[in-house]
Amino acid sequence: LDVGDMLAAGAILVGTPNVANGNGNCTNVGAAHLFLSPFSASQFPNYVFEPPAVQSGEFGYGVGVVPGYPFILVGEHFSTVGTTTNAGQVYVYKKN
Repeated sequence: LDVGDMLAAGAILVGTPNVANGNGNCTNVGAAHLFLSPFSASQFPNYVFEPPAVQSGEFGYGVGVVPGYPFILVGEHFSTVGTTTNAGQVYVYKKN
C-alpha cells in the first residue's frame, strides 16, 4: 500500500462501524474499507482495516486520509481506554 501516492492517484476510505465480526459473535465491531483508483462499480476494497481487539466499539465511526502525508485515520466511537468506558480513540495507520 503506497499511502503517500494515494491522494494523487485517487482513494476513498469508507467506515462501516456497524458491521459484525466474521463469525457473527459480536456486532458493531466495525471496519474501514480503502478503495484505490481506478474505480469500478463492482470493485471490492483494496484493503480492509479491522480493530486490533474484537469489541463493540464501532471501529470506522470516523475515517480520514491526511492530505500530503502517508496517514489513514480511523476512529472507534465507543472504545474503552484505560478505565474510561466509551472514551473513544483514533487509530493512525502510516506507510512503513
